[in-house]
Amino acid sequence: LLEEWNEERARRGLPRIQVGVGVNAGEVVAGNMGSRDRLNYTVLGQTVNIASRLCSAAAPGEVLTTAGTLEGAGGGV
Repeated sequence: LLEEWNEERARRGLPRIQVGVGVNAGEVVAGNMGSRDRLNYTVLGQTVNIASRLCSAAAPGEVLTTAGTLEGAGGGV
């Protein structure tokens, strides 16, 4: 799907979308953080940190995950 979209963008003279993805599963702390005047919904914890590191390491078009996440998904994607 992304390749098709990039082909269309190229025909229109637009730059290619190049994105890598990191996927992790586990427990997180989630909720609104901040003050009454400015709340932001966020997630925190080791699960989130690992997903962030995987995302940073993923090359464009690549999806990285942990063995535990893959196993939890039934071993297939």
